[in-house]
Amino acid sequence: MSKRNLVLIIILIASFFIRIQRLDYPLSDIFWWGDGSRDYLVANHILKYQEFPKLGPYNLFYESGLRNSTLYFYILALLLIPFNHPVTITFFNILFQIAVLVLIYLISRKIFDSETALAAVALYSFSSGVIEQSDYIWQPYM
Repeated sequence: MSKRNLVLIIILIASFFIRIQRLDYPLSDIFWWGDGSRDYLVANHILKYQEFPKLGPYNLFYESGLRNSTLYFYILALLLIPFNHPVTITFFNILFQIAVLVLIYLISRKIFDSETALAAVALYSFSSGVIEQSDYIWQPYM
């Protein structure tokens, strides 16, 4: 294993542990009073009652006729199949963020070189705004 791959793995593991410690359900006020709780409840309802919504989540342009797709709720319901709990969705959100870090590395390495790709992954991975997005599920974060 090369030194660059080892550094990438260390960055990914550190990123995972930084994000996983933010799973503070049910202590998080952000989770229970935000859109994440609504999204979980809709996805949970899809699984329990097999009733499928016809409209996606609300957005700023809703009154203008631009509505979000219901596909978001259906994907969340699929994520809840193995274990129906609010933390499940947040855990998948963290896994998706780690997958994005790998994509950033691969794309940056293809365009530039390995050192630039590692720098890009490190900068993005440890950015406070990106880390905050792992707190709870929200459609723009997905």
